[in-house]
Amino acid sequence: MEKKIKELRLESGATQLQLGEYAGCSGQVISNIERGYTNPSAAILKKDIGILSCSFRLFIR
Repeated sequence: MEKKIKELRLESGATQLQLGEYAGCSGQVISNIERGYTNPSAAILKKDIGILSCSFRLFIR
């Protein structure tokens, strides 16, 4: 999942900081998720999916 988050974030042109601010966390949290150091909470995941404009099924593939 972490690779997909980073891939979609880069495609959208958003920075880790921007994605974190939208999701209600820091850019460092997004960085940790993208590197596989931590898993996103359901709330963060839902907001990330919203800003990256993708479906949940696409997101977890």
